[in-house]
Amino acid sequence: MVAAYQRVLPRLRADAAFAEVPFGGAADLLAALAERKDVRIGIATGHVSHAIAPALERFGWQRFFCTVQTADKAPSKPHPGMVLQALGEAGINAEDAIMIGDTAFDMEMACAADVRGVAVSWGYHRSDRLRDAGASRVVDDMGELRDCLFEAIPPSSRALQAP
Repeated sequence: MVAAYQRVLPRLRADAAFAEVPFGGAADLLAALAERKDVRIGIATGHVSHAIAPALERFGWQRFFCTVQTADKAPSKPHPGMVLQALGEAGINAEDAIMIGDTAFDMEMACAADVRGVAVSWGYHRSDRLRDAGASRVVDDMGELRDCLFEAIPPSSRALQAP
């Protein structure tokens, strides 16, 4: 099943009918974070490399990320491997990082890596499940996420983001 999924997903994403569409405001938030010299942005995703690369290219987002960790590079969530590898590649300490996610697995991974987990409520899991999994905060829209991040990133620190 996993092998079939890995073969089919890139073909589906190539079809405009199945193409992913970013959440409203995501591109602006990424651009604003990337403008900051004290911020490093990375991805830790359950997708495999060849499935995520086309989407990053299509949106022109690959320039934003200093590290992209995928399921073919590290153990699956909630194992902390992806976040730990991302921290190493980005040169970030866990206490200076923020993991953003929309599943309990993301929050469990953040906790296992000793990284602050901020959850978004518009994804796969409900707010109560995200909190139970260790989210330090659950935000309800992109504006609130932006405020949360910019409040949490003092000028001298760095942050790591994962969608």
